[in-house]
Amino acid sequence: MIEIFEKLLLDFQKIPRVKENQPTFIEIAGFPHYENVCSNILSFYFSTYKSHGLKDLFIKSLFECIGEDDKTKTQIEINNIEREVSTNKGNRLDIVIESDSFVIGIENKIWANLYNDLTDYSKHLDKHYKEFEKIKIVLSINGVSEDKLCCGFRSVKYSDFLNRVKYNLGDYSLNAETKYLIYLIDFINTIQNLTKPNIMNKEMFEFFLENQDVLDDLFEERDKLNNEIQNMILQIRSRVDELSGQVRQWVYQKCNLVHDFTMSDGIIVAVDCIINLRGLEIKVWVRSGNVTNENYLNSLLYFKENPIIDYPSNHWIQIYKPQDMPFSTPIEEVAGKLNHILQRIHY
Repeated sequence: MIEIFEKLLLDFQKIPRVKENQPTFIEIAGFPHYENVCSNILSFYFSTYKSHGLKDLFIKSLFECIGEDDKTKTQIEINNIEREVSTNKGNRLDIVIESDSFVIGIENKIWANLYNDLTDYSKHLDKHYKEFEKIKIVLSINGVSEDKLCCGFRSVKYSDFLNRVKYNLGDYSLNAETKYLIYLIDFINTIQNLTKPNIMNKEMFEFFLENQDVLDDLFEERDKLNNEIQNMILQIRSRVDELSGQVRQWVYQKCNLVHDFTMSDGIIVAVDCIINLRGLEIKVWVRSGNVTNENYLNSLLYFKENPIIDYPSNHWIQIYKPQDMPFSTPIEEVAGKLNHILQRIHY
């Protein structure tokens, strides 16, 4: 069975990995599908007077998407941008952008279907902006078919619009505020991630499909080993000598027997006895307290008797490494080593 597992693992290592997309900040925040969030971001960047410093980048990129290139020849100034503009019927148009000569109405859709009353939106724009050229846009992930559009509304896909923004960005980036440029790239990546197809690693899928029975056996054996580790922790715990004073003993993630010592000065020193398939290790570190770890640990009796030669990190001292105590180390030996440390830390 072990030979079968070894072959299985070798075959697994040969499978090429599919690179995962790194999450954007907006995705981390949990807002990628929220139309209101996207509309707020769009409104900020469509403005030519906001602090992003990108001026008319968004407006000109939008005009290029709808074939209005003649409007991009001179600098564009936006006078006002409104969000959730109410109509007489109580509907709300997502974004209204006003300049001296034109007004743009944008209905922003991410995944939701276009159920909105475009006729009502159009009437509102015609009524309140009689002297302005009206430009009416449905901005969406997948685009909107002509049969669902009316009253002069035109469909613009996010991918086309943001590709134009990226193409034109070089001319604007030198004058942009760095943090808002970073936010913009994050927003672009977020929307593009929504449009990317789910990439399944077909080779990995076929591997798991073809080897289900062997994998079930492998995982079962892994669970047995994990249970053995948990049992070893309990056996070591039962062999720890009783300690007086403020000492808290507990098990972390079923594989780490922890002793927290609250010292007379309030500093908490932790002793971790960790067991995994690589072996056993014992670490000592300062869990809390405004002190320099190495200096403080050096003041403890155990380290006075066993001076710290190697201090590989500023977090803990590894007294026993996995290579010092392999998985086969007898429980009594491990418990003896741990007891010695605990008594000298506690002293």
